[in-house]
Amino acid sequence: MRDVRLEYALLTPSETVVTDGTNTYQNLFVALLDTAYVALEKLSGGAVKIVVSESGWPTAGGTAASVCNARTYVKNLIQTVNSKTGSPRRPERVTETYLLLDFDIRLVNNCSDISGSRLDNRR
Repeated sequence: MRDVRLEYALLTPSETVVTDGTNTYQNLFVALLDTAYVALEKLSGGAVKIVVSESGWPTAGGTAASVCNARTYVKNLIQTVNSKTGSPRRPERVTETYLLLDFDIRLVNNCSDISGSRLDNRR
């Protein structure tokens, strides 16, 4: 099994990591969406709308599991979904996505790996 680059899994914008024909992927979330679309197409379910019922990042218990990485993932996932650009296979579809937050929101603001943003943007 190949290792997955942390930046790719955290949805941190970077260069293309995966190329599939004419489709290119800069983050794992969008690549996994298109993987599901391909599987549905093969089962004659190409018109099925995908809803991501739960997405999140672990905060303990494994490699790269931390509150700061969870913060990065959640922030980048929100940006990805809010961009409303869909995926290479379904650019017209915005994916309804729900977050699982298994950490104390107050802890994430102590992270120094992401500058300039807070998850609890209450104004």
